Amino acid sequence: MRKSSVRSFRTVISLALVFALLVPGLSVYAAEPAVPDANMVFTDIYPKNWAYDYIFRMFALGVMNGVSEFEFGPKLNMTRAMFVTSLMKLDGEDKTGYSTDEFDDVAEDAYYNAAVAWAKDKGVASGTAERTFSPDKEISREEIVFMLFNYCKSKEIDVSGTDETLLLLFYDEFRVEKYAREAFAWAVNHGLITGVSKACASPKTSATREQIACILWKLLCYDPAEALPIPEKVHLVRFLNYDGTLIFAMRVADGDSAVYPFPTPQKPMDHDFRYNFTGWSEPYDNITGDTDIEAVYESVRRIYCTVTFQNYDGGLLQRLTVELGGSVTYSGPTPVRPTDAYCSYTFTGWDGSSENVTDNVVLTAKFASKTLTGGKVDNRYDTFTYGMINVNNSEFRLSKSLYDRLLETSVYAGGRKIGFYLLDLATGMSVGYNSADSFPTASTVKLGLALYAYKQIAAGNASLSTRITYRPWHYCEGSGVLINSASYGQSFTLKYLLHVMIYESDNIAYYMVHDYFGTAGYNNMIKSLGGFNTHASTTTWGYLSPWELGLIWQEIYRFRDTCWEGEYFFDELLNAKFNFIKRALGSKYKKVAHKSGFNPKGYHDSAIIFGDRPFVMVIMMSPAAGDNQGYLTKMAKLLDEVENEYINWLIANPR
Repeated sequence: MRKSSVRSFRTVISLALVFALLVPGLSVYAAEPAVPDANMVFTDIYPKNWAYDYIFRMFALGVMNGVSEFEFGPKLNMTRAMFVTSLMKLDGEDKTGYSTDEFDDVAEDAYYNAAVAWAKDKGVASGTAERTFSPDKEISREEIVFMLFNYCKSKEIDVSGTDETLLLLFYDEFRVEKYAREAFAWAVNHGLITGVSKACASPKTSATREQIACILWKLLCYDPAEALPIPEKVHLVRFLNYDGTLIFAMRVADGDSAVYPFPTPQKPMDHDFRYNFTGWSEPYDNITGDTDIEAVYESVRRIYCTVTFQNYDGGLLQRLTVELGGSVTYSGPTPVRPTDAYCSYTFTGWDGSSENVTDNVVLTAKFASKTLTGGKVDNRYDTFTYGMINVNNSEFRLSKSLYDRLLETSVYAGGRKIGFYLLDLATGMSVGYNSADSFPTASTVKLGLALYAYKQIAAGNASLSTRITYRPWHYCEGSGVLINSASYGQSFTLKYLLHVMIYESDNIAYYMVHDYFGTAGYNNMIKSLGGFNTHASTTTWGYLSPWELGLIWQEIYRFRDTCWEGEYFFDELLNAKFNFIKRALGSKYKKVAHKSGFNPKGYHDSAIIFGDRPFVMVIMMSPAAGDNQGYLTKMAKLLDEVENEYINWLIANPR
C-alpha cells in the first residue's frame, strides 16, 4: 500500500530525465548542449550481452561513462566514489556548490568530492569512520541497497515494503549486517537485487559496473505497488551428517527446492573402513514441510600393503604399512654402503617407487660408485678416462680406435638418444652406453611378457590351449594381423596370441595377453632378474633400459634349456619378423633370436646372436628425422666389432 505522504520514484525524477529515457539524444541537464552520442563505441560490450540495454540507457542519460574512450569496463567492480557519483547524476538536480572537507581521504579536487558531499548532505551515505569515506573501496551489494534505500527516503519515495520473508529464503541472509537488513529486504521484495545464484544473496561481495547499470535502471522503474509475492508457507530444511550433526540449514518456500552449496560432506575413516559419500537420504526438491536430510555413505574396506626398504645387501632399513593406492616416504637413516678395495659409494635413491602402492613392495637402496684412485683397478665397472662407455666384468679393453668410433656415433646421433648393451653369455663381459637409462619400450616390452607367459605355462599355471576373448578394451592400432581380421567377442588360444605377438609383433594380442596375466607376476619377474622398470595396473607399454632387456634375454637363454616350453618359445624368437640386427650383419650369422620395436617414441632391436659364442645385443634409441633403420644398422655393425675384438682378446689371453 502506497502512503499518501510519499511518492513513487517516477514522480520524483524530473520531466527532462524521463523524457531523456524515452528519447535518447536529449540532455539530462539543461546546462549541457546535448547528450553524448547514444551509439556506444565501447569495444568491450556487445548487443548480445545481457546488460547491454541497461548500460546503453545509463550511458545515454550520462549517469555512467566509460573507464576510457573505448572501454566501458562491464566486469570491473565499482568503488564507493564511483557509485555515489552515478547516483548523484541519476538524481538529475544541479549539484553546483557541493563540496566537503569532512573526510581526510576525499581530496578537495577529487572528481567525486561534490558527490560525496551531496550523499552526506542527503543522508544517502556516510563515512566508514569518523574522518574516512573510503572512496576507493569496492562497494558491496549491501552498501548499494542501503544507499538506494536512503536515497529513496530522501526523495520521500515509499519504501515501506520491508517484509523479511523473501530475504530469509537466502541461505546466507545472516551475513547481511543489521544496518542494511531493512534495505536489503526492500530491494529483494521489489526485484532491485537478486541472488548471485539460487538462494545466495552474497551481501558482502562487490558489484560490477554492468550489474550496477541494471540496478540503477530498475530503480528508475521502481513502483512501490509492484512487489514480488510473499510465500504463505516457508519450511526449514536441515542437512545432517551421519551422526546427526547439523551441516547446513535453509528456509524454502512451499513447493520450492533447497540447495546444498558446500563441499561434499565426509565421514572419518577408521582402521577397517573408509567411507565414500553417495548422496542424501531423500530428494530436496518440492519441499512441502520441515525436512531433515541425512548424508549417506558406502563402506569400503581398507586394504593395506607393506613397503620394505632394504640396503644393498638385503639388510632391513625400514618397513612401513600403507593403504592400497597410497604412498609412503622413507624416514629411516640414510643407507650406507662401505667403501671397498675398488670403489666408494654414494646413496642415490631406491630401485622402485613407494607411490601409488598396489602390492607388497621391497625397495632396495641404489648407490653410485666411484673408482678409487691408486690401489687395485675395479674391473667390475670401469669407466674409460676418455669416454662414457662402460666395460664390465673383464680385463678386456676396447681398442681406442673402435672406442672412439662407437662413442662418436652414440653421442653425435642426429638428435637421437642412444642406449646399447652387449653381453657375452659365456663370460658375462658387457659393454654399455646409457645402458641403465629408461626408454619408452615400443614392442620390445612384448619380449618380457612372453617370457613370463611361457614360464607360467611351464609351471602349470596356464595352458597354451587357454582361450581368451577379444574385447573392445583390447583394441590397439599399429602392427599385427588381428586389427584387420578379428571381431569383438571372438576368442583365440594363448598359443596363437603368443605366436602373433612375437612373429607379427601384434599389438592387440599383446593387450589380450597383458590383460589375462595382469602386472603383478610380470613385475615380480623383472625384479627377480634385477630390473627396476615395472608396470602399473593401468600401464601396458611403460619403459625398459637396454640393460634390463639384456637381463630378459639372459633369462630366455637359460630358460631355453630347462623345458620344452622354453625351447618352443626360443624357436618363435628365431623366426620373428622385422629382424633389423640380422639384416644389418648380413649373412655372417645364421641364427639370431630377436625382438624389435618401433613407434614415434622408440626405435629398438634386441637379440641373442649365435656366432663363435652366443652374445646379447640390445640397441635402443629415440627416433629422429632421417633413416632410423640405417642408424640402427650402423650401431649393430659397431657392436659386432666389439664382440670380435673380445673374441680375439680371449684367444690372445687364454684362461
